[in-house]
Amino acid sequence: MTNIGFGDRNFNFSVYIENKANMLEYQHIAEVRDLVEGEINFINQKFGTRFIEITSNLALLAYDLVIEANCSNCY
Repeated sequence: MTNIGFGDRNFNFSVYIENKANMLEYQHIAEVRDLVEGEINFINQKFGTRFIEITSNLALLAYDLVIEANCSNCY
């Protein structure tokens, strides 16, 4: 599988989203690349609540993973 999307090219963890947004602005992406200033706002304006729900859930997942990795006896 080829890694395509937004983020750090040297990632240790990734999330696969099967149904990517149909945005002409991103059809050319063929690798992992950084977001530029204002890009999150641009995507949010196009997709609104759906985008916010996805990013909120990913943030919660990332938080849980960090807590689990750093605090094995916390639960």
